[in-house]
Amino acid sequence: MMILHVVSCCLLSALCVVESAGMNVKEVVGGHVTVGCSFTLAGNNNKYFCKGTCSGRDILVETKGSKTVTQGRYSIEDLRNGVFYVTIKNLMKSDSGTYWCGVERSIKNTFQEVHLTVTDAPPTSTPSPVTSRSHVSTTLPNLSTTSSHLTTTLPNLSTTSANLSTTFLASGDISGPSSSRAGTEMKPFDSLWTLWTIWCVRRDHCLSICLSIYVSVYLSVYLYVCLSVCLSVCLSVCLSVCLSVCLSVCLSVCLSMFLYICLSVCLSVCLSVCLCFCISVCLYICLSVCLSVYLSIYLSIYLSIYLSIYLSIYLSIYLSIYLSIYLSVCLSVCLSVCLSVCLSVCLSVYLSVYLCFCISVCLSVYLCFCISVCLSICLSICLSVYLSVYLSVCISVCLSICLSVCLSICLSVYLSVCLYICLSLYLSISLSICLSICLSVCLSIYLSVYLSVYLSIYMSVCLSVYLSVYLSVCISVCLSVCLSICLSVCLSMCLSICMSVCLSICLYICLSNQIKFYFSHTHG
Repeated sequence: MMILHVVSCCLLSALCVVESAGMNVKEVVGGHVTVGCSFTLAGNNNKYFCKGTCSGRDILVETKGSKTVTQGRYSIEDLRNGVFYVTIKNLMKSDSGTYWCGVERSIKNTFQEVHLTVTDAPPTSTPSPVTSRSHVSTTLPNLSTTSSHLTTTLPNLSTTSANLSTTFLASGDISGPSSSRAGTEMKPFDSLWTLWTIWCVRRDHCLSICLSIYVSVYLSVYLYVCLSVCLSVCLSVCLSVCLSVCLSVCLSVCLSMFLYICLSVCLSVCLSVCLCFCISVCLYICLSVCLSVYLSIYLSIYLSIYLSIYLSIYLSIYLSIYLSIYLSVCLSVCLSVCLSVCLSVCLSVYLSVYLCFCISVCLSVYLCFCISVCLSICLSICLSVYLSVYLSVCISVCLSICLSVCLSICLSVYLSVCLYICLSLYLSISLSICLSICLSVCLSIYLSVYLSVYLSIYMSVCLSVYLSVYLSVCISVCLSVCLSICLSVCLSMCLSICMSVCLSICLYICLSNQIKFYFSHTHG
């Protein structure tokens, strides 16, 4: 592969030199000149002819995808095979300078330098043995195999002789006007110059042929190497993927079976535990409800009987005291009223008898008023005392009844709740302790036995599967790597040998053709 890269770099550098070689063109004022530019691998690229920096207004004419474009005095013709011609009409002395043939490329544009020299026209009075032409046309070879053209301009061979018009064909034959060939003998300097030009043209032609052969061989070999590498990589990847898939499937199956067994065991254990717990909870709830109902009924009956007896005793005592107080008050009031009435009557009679009529009247009126006032005051006091005592007794009785009922209900509820909580706690703690001890002992025994048996079987199976898969993967990877290395080494050696043989054959053919042409030209 290193040899291929070195050869490719040499050929590409030679190609760059060919493309960047300059041309010298000389023409007179008022004439027109056609310049041919040839580039490799530039069939459909944009071509242009410029002067100076080749940017913006410096571009004189360009194809822009067309085959023939004319802009003022400049016209361009693209043959779509890497060769294009630029024609400048009505030449002026200001047109002298350096021009560039350019091709747009994706990475970097390539150029070809053209030196144009415009001189004054020769005097018309001096006769010329050879008919002068306004421009010299020369055809350059194309890099493709279908057609070849080469266009360049040869300088004047001497100051006294006229311009020489010659056309170089792809095969290397020389053709020119028959009159000039018949009437003028070829000088030794002209023959050497012609041989040198033919050698340059054939060298460029041989380089283009070698480059095309090299590119085709290099691309075919490169594609073969890429395909072989891709196939080896794909095979290794497929083998690794298949093995990984098989391993994953086996592991997934083993894990699914393991999980299924574990889940079934766990579910059975959980269901048994849940059933035991539910039964214990139901029994506990039933017992607690029965005890609470029994205690509430018992306490309500007991408290109602106790409170009824207690209230009846207190009510009898209260009624006796109340009646005694009431009767005493009533009797005292009645006696006071009767005594006051009797006294008033007796006093009125006595005074009426004993005193005179006026005094008796006054005293009777006064006494009546005093007695009525006293009686009203006494009655109001007695009524107020009675009402206050009566209301206080009624309120106390109502309050005592309400308090007794509330106390009986609260005591019954409180006692039932306390008993319920105590019994429930006791039963739950006792049942949970018993069940936890039993379940822990059973589970520990079962898990120890099950895990010991299962782990021994599972570890043996997993180790056997893992070792088999690992060995198969290692062997497949090693084989794929060895095959890819061997293929790459063999292909690189074959490529280097093929390229060296091809280059040697091409160089031999080119040199033999040049020698044959030289001898045929010199002896012919």
